[in-house]
Parts: sequence; structure tokens; C-alpha cells
Amino acid sequence: MPEKKKKRKLTIDTAPKGEAELIPEEDAEYERELAQQVINERENADELERKAVKQAADEKLRYEQRLRQEKIAMLLKKQGIEADDSDSEESEEEQEPAKPLTFKKKLENFWYHYKVPFIVGVAAFALFGYMIYDLIVKVNPDITIISVVDNGLYSRMDDLEDYFELYCEDLNGDGKVVVEIINCPMNETDTSTTAQNYATKLYSTLQSGRTVMVLADDVSMYSVEQVAFENLMLKFPGNEHVTEWGVSLTGDELRSAINWQQMPQDMVLMVRIPVETLSYDKEDMQESCDNALEFIERLINDTKVD
Repeated sequence: MPEKKKKRKLTIDTAPKGEAELIPEEDAEYERELAQQVINERENADELERKAVKQAADEKLRYEQRLRQEKIAMLLKKQGIEADDSDSEESEEEQEPAKPLTFKKKLENFWYHYKVPFIVGVAAFALFGYMIYDLIVKVNPDITIISVVDNGLYSRMDDLEDYFELYCEDLNGDGKVVVEIINCPMNETDTSTTAQNYATKLYSTLQSGRTVMVLADDVSMYSVEQVAFENLMLKFPGNEHVTEWGVSLTGDELRSAINWQQMPQDMVLMVRIPVETLSYDKEDMQESCDNALEFIERLINDTKVD
């Protein structure tokens, strides 16, 4: 049985030339509208696709910008700097007003930017303050004595200074008489760190040309055996208080003044011979030695200064 031939539906677009004229005018108009609708739908679909692609690209760009800004803000926060939103590239969106910094944040910002100047300023102020305090408060002694005895005298050092001041003049002209005794107890059997520190203090003090008198006893004499002292027996011959070592610190008046009735009898006060030291020349030290000898003379003759 022969196959039936399928009839082809004719439209204004598919009808062969010559047959298109046989399609009614109403059907042709409908076909044209239908074709234009298809074209419009395609164009709308293309336009929507373009807008969707552009919107996705814009969103991706804004997302990357936001990530970059957040990363910069995090780095600045770690360094103690508040992020500045004025440089934001989100020009299409209205920027939120910057939040006021807390007191803690202000301190962090200040410390980050002005840490070095602040530290330098505080150090300079402290140094200046110390210099002023040193000028106003610090007492410049008229006579300085090194004590190397280790027999309990340390607890009576203030009383001994007061006693010596009775025989001392105001040598520096500051209106006050001050005798300072530097305590450096020396004992040959003591090998502790403290003893070594005292030894260092003793030998550094001996480099000063102002400290020319040493108070020692039989036990501590070894520590200054290399130091040259004046022979006071030649300076003050026949005086009962002067020995070959120096001035013997004995007597009821001294024991009573320092409240030490069992005071040892072997303590002597010696005066150094002028020499050149690391910080003083011989001539400068000579003046200190002359003042010390005048003090010794008043002491052994019990001539108190009015």
C-alpha cells in the first residue's frame, strides 16, 4: 500500500514562491506577528543574559574590593591604626560615617605613632629632674674617710661622723660641715661576693684625689698595705695619740660620743701621701691632704671648731 504523503503546513515563510499568494491575508499577518514575537523573545533573552553576566561581574568586583578592604583594615588594626574608609572604591554606595575612637584606641594610636619621641622625652625629663634634685638635695662632704674596719663600727658610723664634724671646717663654703665615712669592711678570711664587691669599691675610691684618709685596724690593714701614708709621728712629734701607723682612736670622750664602751683599741686614722691617680694629679691631691692634716691636728689636740 503506497505511503501517504504527509501534508506540509504552509506559512508565510515556508510557502514556496507562488503559493504564498494563496495564503489568506489574515493568516499571513498572524504569521508575521508570530515571527516578530519569536525574534523579540530571542532579543529579550539575549539582553537578560547580558545583564545577568554584567551583574555577576559587578558583584564579583564588589566582592573582591570588599575582601581587599577588609584585609587592609585587618593589617592596619594589627599595627594599631584605624582604617580610613575615605579611600574606599565603592563610589556608588554611600559611605558610613567613621565611628569615634575609644579612649583605649586613642592610646594605642598615640603609642604607635609617638612611642620613640615619648620615651626620649620622658628620659630627658627624668635626667633633668635628677640633675635638679642632685643640685638641691645632694650634700657635698667637706672631708671623706674610707673605713675598712670590720669590727661592728658600721652601726655607729653616723655617731662617728658627728664626732669628726666637731673638728672639721666648712671647706667647700656651702655653709654646712659634713664628714662622710665610706664603709668598705675588709677581712682577709672573707671570700664572699659581698667582700669582693667591697674590695672593688675600696680600690675605685682610692683613685679619687679627694678621699685621702683611711680608717683601719689590725685585721683590715692588709687591704691598704700598698698605699703610701704619711708618717704622722714626724708631723706631730711627741703627741700621745699618734703612732707609727696614724692617729689612734681611743679615749673616753670618743667612746662616749659613739656610745661604744667596748670600743677596740687598735683603730687608727691615716693620711695618704699625695700621688697621681687616674682621676687626679698630684697637685690636686695635695690640697686634700693639707686639709686632712689640719683636721688631724685639731683632732689630736682636741681643738673643736666653733
